[in-house]
Amino acid sequence: MNRSLAPLTAALLSSFPVAAFAQDCPPELFDYGSFQNPETVLIVLDHYGAAGPLLPLPADYDRADRDIGLIRAAVPFLAGFGHSDPWERDLLIVRASGRLSSEAVCSNVYYQAEVSGGPEWYFCELPGYLNLPALASMYESLPGVLSAGPNHFGCAGSCGCRSSWVYEPRETGTWRWRVIYNTSECCWGCSQNLTYDVTEAGDVLIVCAGDWTGDGTITSLDITLFLFGWSIDVSSGYIFADFNGSGATTSADITAFLAAWFDALANGC
Repeated sequence: MNRSLAPLTAALLSSFPVAAFAQDCPPELFDYGSFQNPETVLIVLDHYGAAGPLLPLPADYDRADRDIGLIRAAVPFLAGFGHSDPWERDLLIVRASGRLSSEAVCSNVYYQAEVSGGPEWYFCELPGYLNLPALASMYESLPGVLSAGPNHFGCAGSCGCRSSWVYEPRETGTWRWRVIYNTSECCWGCSQNLTYDVTEAGDVLIVCAGDWTGDGTITSLDITLFLFGWSIDVSSGYIFADFNGSGATTSADITAFLAAWFDALANGC
């Protein structure tokens, strides 16, 4: 028996009738690679979706990590907003027909999953982040597995006040980024959206500065939400609505934002 698998095998033997299969599994283990920023990993994996690879491609990871750093350097307050997710992104839930098959047991060994539950529902906690929807599809093809999917039954952290980073590569080599965030004073119904283009050369360009909601349209809602954020800044000392980048939120930010809003209304984004 592979010595590194002994603790896992012993745990499985004590819990599942088919766990004895683990001692017959190939000794190879999935390579999670060297350390990468978990936040960037999740951003890239979320971009891939279920049809993507289990881990970020190196070129995609490097570009995303670079762009995020450039955006935060250009807009410092965004350093306070990451890519949060209320779900447990390292936990796969597997439903099997009575007990795990040898193929499923060996898959758990290969991905180094800590398994609990049974005899029908199993919880497979992974040692690192993988593309869970893609992994679930692979598990569902195994004999005896009825269903597999990420854990969407409870929150691992706060279910509100989420923020996220979403990107879309363009043919020109520019990546368009949309940053969606909430302040702690407003968790529901008042997300702020900022859109940036980051060129291949590393230039950060704000897209349609008057579109405060980031929905691609110029409406009075942009003004309403900007003023709402501005009032929170003034009362709390934050600088989320520091539109002119002066380092403080003042009436000059309202003037600058309205000028950008009217310009976008007249000329489009």
